[in-house]
Amino acid sequence: MDEMPDTPPPEPEAPQPSRSLADRLAQRARNRGDGVAVARRAVGADWRIPAIVAALIWLGPLTTMLGARLLADGVRREAQGLRVQLAPRIAAERGAETARSQLADALRGPGPSATLEALARVLPAEATVARVAREPGGAIELEIAAPDPDMLRAALRRAPEFVRLRAVGQQGSDGTMLSKFRVEPQ
Repeated sequence: MDEMPDTPPPEPEAPQPSRSLADRLAQRARNRGDGVAVARRAVGADWRIPAIVAALIWLGPLTTMLGARLLADGVRREAQGLRVQLAPRIAAERGAETARSQLADALRGPGPSATLEALARVLPAEATVARVAREPGGAIELEIAAPDPDMLRAALRRAPEFVRLRAVGQQGSDGTMLSKFRVEPQ
């Protein structure tokens, strides 16, 4: 017959319940004999990881600010380059705008020829036109020679075309007076 062994067959090992990290650390400390020191070493032994995390948290805003400053400096340099490159165009456009404005002022009121025709109708017979000039702003300057400036002014006031005519000066020469008038643009 078969012989029976004296030892019973081994029982299957029951699965260990999962233990927390603290339980495992405490068990390890008991096994080593230096409980508190081993637990401290196991939990806080690597101070570098928290230091790295803190440095990354601190460096995040700093790198964002530095990156923003670099981008802003690049945009400023580019804008300055464009200003230098476009300066001739801007100057030409401003000159053209000034010319258009002066032309519009000149065309707004009656021209020198219309002014001369109106003067010919109202001037006394002994008065003569010495000079007619249009200024860049559109104003017309007249110089009229007449022996009696009061009679000249009265004749000009009667004409509706010269309502805006203003006397700006007067000087005498050889029995005639040279009167200066100015007509502002409308």
